[in-house]
Amino acid sequence: METDDGAWFITIGPPPNPGSARIEVRVDGVRFAGRYLSLDDLAARIRGQLARQPDRRVLVQPAAGVDLQATVRVLDRLSNAGVRNLSLMDQGASGGGGG
Repeated sequence: METDDGAWFITIGPPPNPGSARIEVRVDGVRFAGRYLSLDDLAARIRGQLARQPDRRVLVQPAAGVDLQATVRVLDRLSNAGVRNLSLMDQGASGGGGG
């Protein structure tokens, strides 16, 4: 989210609610809506959702074993795609791994 002074921060949010978009950062790729997507495709899909619902909450959930830099790349791409309500979930919340 962006603060009044233009700074950005990421919140550690509660479990997802039905109006949230959840993105899983897994060892074997990035999943959204049950499908693996490239970062470019993910950004395009999220931009489409934001066009209809600009304040949509986007939850990013890294799986256990995911490199921190991989998660940061996803967060950066989502921010560049226009996401302003962005939360990082606990790794243990889904149990999703590289399988």
